[in-house]
Amino acid sequence: MESDYVRKLPAAFPPVESAGAERPRLEVANSDLFEPLSEREVDLLGLIAEGFSNQEICERLFISLHTLKSHERNLFAKLDARSRTAAVNKARRIALLPPL
Repeated sequence: MESDYVRKLPAAFPPVESAGAERPRLEVANSDLFEPLSEREVDLLGLIAEGFSNQEICERLFISLHTLKSHERNLFAKLDARSRTAAVNKARRIALLPPL
């Protein structure tokens, strides 16, 4: 006998196939880089582009500030950027992020 909760639970999550809908475009854009971005770096880049603070990003990705800084350092190196703004601008130029 299923409870209401169990029946409603699947509706609370998107289907698995839609979660990766952007992957093919990312793989093409990622090929423009010497070293492709990891999934976590892509997640971080999206949150940076949306304007989230370090603390907000840590909470959303369930990581420590130290881990965030490591991912950010790797992301900046791969994009040859020295700041969040430069990283987002470069990602837009090579189509890792949609244009404004």
